[in-house]
Amino acid sequence: MKKLYRLKHGPILLLKLDLKMKLSVLLFIATFFALQANTSYGQLTKITLNLKNVSIEQLLDEIEKNTEFRFVYKIEDIDLNRIVSVKAKEEKITKILHGVFLQDNIEFDIRDRLVYLVEQKLSPIKSKKDVVHLQKQYKISGMVSDENGLPLSGASILEKGTVNGTQADFDGNFSIDVENEDAILVISYIGFATIELNTNGQSYFKIALKESASGLEEVIVVGYGTQRKSDITGAVSQVKGADFVEERPVISVGQALQGVVPGLTVSKSNGIPGEGYSFNIRGYNSINGGSPLVLVDGSELDPNLIPPSDIESVTVLKDASSAAIYGARAAFGVILITTKSGKKNTKTQFTYTNILSSTRPTTFPDKVDPVTQVKVGGIQWENAGRTPGWYWGRNVDTWAGLYESPDYVPNSIPVINDIAYPLGDNNNMIEYMVEPGLTLNHNLSVSGGSNNTTYFLSAGLMNQNGVLVLDKDRYNRKNVMTKVDSEINNWLSIGATLGFTRGIQNMPYIPNNASYMYSVSYLRPTFWLTGTDEVSGAPWGFSPAMVDLGAKNTYETKNTNVQLRASVKPFEGMNIEANYTHRSISQNDSYHVNKYAMANPTDGPGIVYYYRNDPNSLRKTAGFNNYDNLYFTGEYQKKILDHNFKLMVGYSQEESSENSFFAQRQGLISDEVPALSLAIGNSSVGDGTTEWATRSGLYRLNYDYKGKYLLETLGRYDGSSRFERDNRFIFSPSASVGWVVSRESFMESTNTWLNFLKIRASYGTQGNQQVGAYSYIPSMNTGTANWILNGERPLYTGPGGLVSDYYTWEKVNSINFGMDLAFFKNKLQTTLEVYERETIGMLTAGQVLPDLLGTSVPNENSADLKVKGWELSLNWADRVSDKFSYSTNVILYDDKATITSYENPTGFLGSLYEGKEVGEIWGYETDRLFQETDFESVDSERQYVPGIPTQNFIFGNRIPYPGDVKYKDLNNDGVVDRGEYTLEDHGDLTIIGNSRSRYQYGIKLGAAYNNIDFSIFLQGVAKKDYWTGGAFGFTAGSQYESILSHTLDYWTPENTDAFYPRPDDRSYNKQTQTRYLLNAAYMRLKNIRIGYSLPKDVLSKIGIESIKIYFSGENLMLFSKLPQGMDPELGASHTFPLAKDLSFGTTISF
Repeated sequence: MKKLYRLKHGPILLLKLDLKMKLSVLLFIATFFALQANTSYGQLTKITLNLKNVSIEQLLDEIEKNTEFRFVYKIEDIDLNRIVSVKAKEEKITKILHGVFLQDNIEFDIRDRLVYLVEQKLSPIKSKKDVVHLQKQYKISGMVSDENGLPLSGASILEKGTVNGTQADFDGNFSIDVENEDAILVISYIGFATIELNTNGQSYFKIALKESASGLEEVIVVGYGTQRKSDITGAVSQVKGADFVEERPVISVGQALQGVVPGLTVSKSNGIPGEGYSFNIRGYNSINGGSPLVLVDGSELDPNLIPPSDIESVTVLKDASSAAIYGARAAFGVILITTKSGKKNTKTQFTYTNILSSTRPTTFPDKVDPVTQVKVGGIQWENAGRTPGWYWGRNVDTWAGLYESPDYVPNSIPVINDIAYPLGDNNNMIEYMVEPGLTLNHNLSVSGGSNNTTYFLSAGLMNQNGVLVLDKDRYNRKNVMTKVDSEINNWLSIGATLGFTRGIQNMPYIPNNASYMYSVSYLRPTFWLTGTDEVSGAPWGFSPAMVDLGAKNTYETKNTNVQLRASVKPFEGMNIEANYTHRSISQNDSYHVNKYAMANPTDGPGIVYYYRNDPNSLRKTAGFNNYDNLYFTGEYQKKILDHNFKLMVGYSQEESSENSFFAQRQGLISDEVPALSLAIGNSSVGDGTTEWATRSGLYRLNYDYKGKYLLETLGRYDGSSRFERDNRFIFSPSASVGWVVSRESFMESTNTWLNFLKIRASYGTQGNQQVGAYSYIPSMNTGTANWILNGERPLYTGPGGLVSDYYTWEKVNSINFGMDLAFFKNKLQTTLEVYERETIGMLTAGQVLPDLLGTSVPNENSADLKVKGWELSLNWADRVSDKFSYSTNVILYDDKATITSYENPTGFLGSLYEGKEVGEIWGYETDRLFQETDFESVDSERQYVPGIPTQNFIFGNRIPYPGDVKYKDLNNDGVVDRGEYTLEDHGDLTIIGNSRSRYQYGIKLGAAYNNIDFSIFLQGVAKKDYWTGGAFGFTAGSQYESILSHTLDYWTPENTDAFYPRPDDRSYNKQTQTRYLLNAAYMRLKNIRIGYSLPKDVLSKIGIESIKIYFSGENLMLFSKLPQGMDPELGASHTFPLAKDLSFGTTISF
């Protein structure tokens, strides 16, 4: 037992530290003090004693012997010989020491396992807030329930101004010892309004909490601050991480956000492991592209690198009044991701989550068997004008006969008359290319806080194996984050966040690229052979063996993020904040083309070739991006009677520099040791640099009267280096108003069923700087000429392009009307938004200039676009009893974009034009299939019967055959054609569909009974058209593709009522048309989950707060009218597929 202590002050060492070291030291010190301020062991440990007539010294020794507590005191301050008796059963040490030293002038302070005993006048504690005063304690007990009397298990009861608190048990009962008979208790529960209760000497309370307006009083993260949801006048949506991330086997934010936020579209182009998601807010943005600004804790960061488990909430700013505060980079909305933080006055909590997932592709094409492929392929070749009775250069009867022969040998290649006939055993090559992949996801977080400091630390490890065989496609991610905030005193707070993420994507080398391999294998006919050629040992082309032989290619990304922040409150109502962020991204790629031979089953055994891998080569690429952002804001709030004012002004500056280079060389000496220095062939190098910067001033003014009449105005003055000096700055103002109708006196009669009604409107304008960093500067091209001069190809410099003198910002104007409602004690909440957004002055080629100009027409701000849309969300949540609750969440939204101005004087349909709806599909209307009766013989030549319009334009100036497609003559001129292909003369073409997703929706159903919870999530698109002329759309997509089972209903003289035309891989029957336009609408079972939480009363006995286990399925079912093998989420293309996941997870908190 330590009896003495001394405090010494030594010399202070001043070290010269670089920035990284200073940041590390700062984070270490802040974390150290956060951990030291926590008293978790003292709060958790309970002691049982039964001692009679023992000295104080014996008592302290007994406690040390049976616990991990250690006492620190000065001998002269404590009467160690005083005799006491102590009887305690499962009591906290605070209560025991209160009783023992009640008569003495002794204070104690518990720091985790150290207990300091001191005389009051010599207290070593720096802050009196941390001292537990020795007073008589009063016991308060009671029961917490909702308005219907249902117990609120887990409700928080905290003695105001202290860290003394407890939670209600399963029946809502609680008991707490307080220091004052007039203590104030703060009672809170998620989804209910927090209350403060003055005990006034009473010892028992029955407390009924009222349901909050589910968030109507909830604080929402907005630009450079927060607002109450009930006060927001712009189009803002927020979702909590607990509602869309936790306990789903998702590895990226994008995957978790699909179908969750109205107006937010999240998409992915393929299912390659590690590939990120793209985001869009409220439809088509600009002909030059554009995407929302994504900020993580206020600073730009790639959301695909953020572990979903670290997310506290996601806020989407959708209109100008909410997003304009971020200026030029937020023209098309903002996504604000807030990461988790520690909470004040909470013990240290460890949370570990483990998820194990098994993945498979969501869908495969249904190919025909080899004999059908050969026979139908023979018809296809003959109809296309090739040799009758042959297919792939082989005799159809011979080929089919080999399959039907009793001597058929699977996966053999008999050679007849010097022609090889591959006899693959109904090999669906794509199914052999894939196998179940495993994904392991580990996350550990530590959080907590004292009265002044909070901390959150997290670390994650994710290993994702893709669906290719042999685990050659994989993605690994490691991440760490430390977040510390501390109140230094009552006017100064500081904080820091340090994060690091490393992601590595591995893919095997496949000729062209991995997606090409997948695409070709997807449609490889079933007579194709898998494995290797036994004669040459080479793999059959596009078989699984290629995956094994392909060199390992690596794509590595490292992201380091440092954020420092400070807040100063110089006087009441005033808050000044400063935030600095540095982000560093490095990317290192290694692309190795290794040389190996392949065999082609149609060439026969022993014949090999090299396909796009001779010579072999190595390409190394490195990229570095450094981004710095500094902003200051000052906010002042003032209330004058019933008038509330809040003014925020700020300054922001950001800089970005990006450098990249590559080196490539052919002729590697050995593929086993790929290195640029070990190559002897041609080489090439290159580099690039891009820099840009912005500087901005901003303000926001909020006013409300009695919380009923709301007004917000804001503006931002932006300067961007992406424009020349005279056009570099732009001012973006916006304003919004709101009226909380439900707070009017004339609405009191509706309170029983209508709890909240707010009407709001906004208008604003923003600049869009999402253009090239140097597009305003005329540039000259350099290269190697195609002519010879003095025996060499000389270098050349081309003439500079033209840049318009009026090259400047695109402007985005938006207007939004919204309504928020809550019904039936806030159980039902709905939000409706209607909006219109105009993108004015989009940069594109200006007016047509004479050809003698000698260069391309310069870009001008000469095109306009308008988007109209609406959004609807419905949320119902109810608690039927203390054991059962359920909820339903539905979102539905739609938008339509139209070009309102574009320089296209001829109305050419191959370009944009005024009035064009983005995504529209032009095509012919299908009449039917031609039949024998549509033709007659005139002078031994086939002719149309009278009344049949000629279709020679489509059919290459020839008469079609029975079974070909008959197109409608819409303009009744007797000829089916496309005219001049202009708006004024488009012949028989018409708009037949639209490729954009319409009426997107998400539906989430959830329920909980006792410790079991269940949820199901559906997501989909109600309207979308898709056109393909390939194998999914016709019996003969191309001469070398597999024939799919759904296309076998094709025209023959015996099947004249067929759906598909006669097989012909030429384009005549595959003109874009109504009959074969595919319906790409779908509904997907995105997630289904069932979880079980172990009883807390059992876990508390072993020191564990909670354990939850759950089973989850992702992308389990797809309801679509597309042919099997097409995934509507991937644009209905056949690229790398999305994954179907089955997961088991565990979350443990202690």
